[in-house]
Amino acid sequence: MKRAILIVLCTMLLSAGVSAQDMVPVPFSIYAGGGVSFPIEPDTLFTQQTSTGYHGLLGVGYKFMPLLEGVLKAEYNTFSGDLDAGLDGGDWSMILVGIGVRGGLGVPTASYRPFAFGGFGLAWTERDEVLSADTVAVPSFDRETSVYFDVGGGLEFGLAPKVQLFLQGRYVYISTDNEPTSFIPVTLGLKFF
Repeated sequence: MKRAILIVLCTMLLSAGVSAQDMVPVPFSIYAGGGVSFPIEPDTLFTQQTSTGYHGLLGVGYKFMPLLEGVLKAEYNTFSGDLDAGLDGGDWSMILVGIGVRGGLGVPTASYRPFAFGGFGLAWTERDEVLSADTVAVPSFDRETSVYFDVGGGLEFGLAPKVQLFLQGRYVYISTDNEPTSFIPVTLGLKFF
């Protein structure tokens, strides 16, 4: 009798372990996306002399729990100079490399799910020198390496068993010299897992 009870208990434990493994999502995710970026500050050069920018991002995530994921990401942003006639240059470009935490809200297996995240990393910013049409000179660049922080949120939508579409908005703050630089990138992308 004891032996039969022990066999039944072991069978139940093993079957519970197998069914729990079926529910654990793949721990790694790959992110790829792009979209538009809106300049926020500094109010003098960045917002008044550039137009809406564009960006692309790549990331690799690791799930610690079904609703909590760490993400290593790299991103490129560019903002074209929006200057008066007779002026050239003023383009801004930024490379951001960092880590973040992404937390899902709701049921992990839902077809759509909101999420929130935050992170930090290094930002390499570069701004073209503004030149007038009368100036004959080799353009110079203003380059800087700074720390950045970002927070945001978005929605994930299931497209296929291992593919999700995501739409997210973030506030990015770069601690550049003199005045901080900030912008809001809105990204549409795919998450593969």
